[in-house]
Amino acid sequence: MKKNGKIVVTVLSAFSFLGLAFWGFLYYGDALHYLYYTKSALKEFHVYTAIIILLLSILITIIVLMFKGKKVVSIICSVLLILSIPITLLGSFSYFIVLGIGISNGCSYTEDIANYGKYDGEHQVAFFPEAITEDMTVVDFSYFYQYADIGQRDIYLEVRFEDEKTMDEYLMAAQSDFSENGVITYQNPYNSKYTDIVENQWVRLSSRDGYWAAVIEFGGDEDYKYIDMNYQSITYSYEDLTVIYNYTSLGSDISVGNNPDKQEYYPKYLERFGVEWSFENTFKYKYIEE
Repeated sequence: MKKNGKIVVTVLSAFSFLGLAFWGFLYYGDALHYLYYTKSALKEFHVYTAIIILLLSILITIIVLMFKGKKVVSIICSVLLILSIPITLLGSFSYFIVLGIGISNGCSYTEDIANYGKYDGEHQVAFFPEAITEDMTVVDFSYFYQYADIGQRDIYLEVRFEDEKTMDEYLMAAQSDFSENGVITYQNPYNSKYTDIVENQWVRLSSRDGYWAAVIEFGGDEDYKYIDMNYQSITYSYEDLTVIYNYTSLGSDISVGNNPDKQEYYPKYLERFGVEWSFENTFKYKYIEE
């Protein structure tokens, strides 16, 4: 191959490789924008970075040998560079498509109560306690956030109290943050010992059957299971002296599973009450129009 041809191949292979590196870094680096990114997401980023550095070293070596190596070596290097162009372009295009359709790598996830109240985008939930106090014994806390087409969130706090009087004070304070639209109270659909309170505002509109104030809808099939869940609730039991604060806004872009970095997650509220994925476990409560 003549010198001008080698220069063209070099330029094309370099730009296609840089495109792959750029879109790949955007994909894997996206995980590090989350407030509580996971160790596995950080590991993936480091592994990808190491691979890119290794491939870049190989690419530079091949380019040098193409220009300065013996004829046979130069031809082999030229062929390798030409073959690398469609491969790296395909890789770039794949990352571009994934990012373009709103698939995010990584997520925010924490179970550390020290992180309570500090969420991505400074998102706050009014009916949750402003802070963890001495009156409470924290049973469980978790926070999940991922951008998958839209922001998907699951915030869960379960606390226990020493007596009914103290518990009532916190229940009343939480309900007061629902007071603008009023509240709906009903027996928890999955455990008769518990009662649920939701705000009387519609979180879902169905063209077929009206407005819903609370939605837990199991969808998909055996190959892809998901839970379409808009459920903002205060759940309590005097028998257990327990209050559960829950904020769940998840859609079909999050599948059922246990790998939140890869958009597989199961809502803590359902996990707490031992609810498995099943069409029969769908629950919806209608918005009450005045």
